[in-house]
Amino acid sequence: MVVTTGHRAVQRSLGTLSGLVITAGIMALHPSQGVTIVIAAVAVGLAQPLLAKELCAGDARPAGAEP
Repeated sequence: MVVTTGHRAVQRSLGTLSGLVITAGIMALHPSQGVTIVIAAVAVGLAQPLLAKELCAGDARPAGAEP
């Protein structure tokens, strides 16, 4: 699957917006510092497999190369 630059920009924008909404919801609950650290660590841990997949999906071939 080839991901175009425009498609990737939309994905990143939606991901950022989703993260901001989720973060605002969590922060509205006023969690303690320890809970905030645990939530952040879990979020980073869950994001790593997705980031690695997306970054490798379209970057292996030069622009314009056949799939």
